[in-house]
Amino acid sequence: MLSLSTIVPMNAREILMELHEIVRSIAPVFEAVKAMDKFKVGALMVIDDGQLAGIITERDYTRKVVLRDRSLKSTKVSQT
Repeated sequence: MLSLSTIVPMNAREILMELHEIVRSIAPVFEAVKAMDKFKVGALMVIDDGQLAGIITERDYTRKVVLRDRSLKSTKVSQT
């Protein structure tokens, strides 16, 4: 976990790379859901090439994957 003393001298890109609650847009939604469970969070930052590309939330998962009867393992985060 990052503390204030470790964040202050860091720029935004360095902070993003230190966080573990991230996922890439090409990852399957299944991996994002597993990560949300592991870190006990309801959303993850989507990072591509060191840049914030967006977020994926539990709401995205339920509405854009489950309710549309899409596969957790073949649907990519970028498709939510």
